[in-house]
Amino acid sequence: STYYAVGGVLKTVLDSKLTLSTLNVESTGASVANVNMITDGEAQMAILQSDVINYAHEGTNSFDGAPET
Repeated sequence: STYYAVGGVLKTVLDSKLTLSTLNVESTGASVANVNMITDGEAQMAILQSDVINYAHEGTNSFDGAPET
């Protein structure tokens, strides 16, 4: 997927600059899954589409009635 490819490039760049971190690239179910991984404490960083970030924040669409903060 595009997210996975971008994540791989980000990992390469960040690994060359950050010495006290461990970065992993993982294939997921896209933005909604990535929001859930962050809110569940399974990830500290993820690639997300801006509309999905808004849905999560507002508690709409896939996050209907359950905003993530």
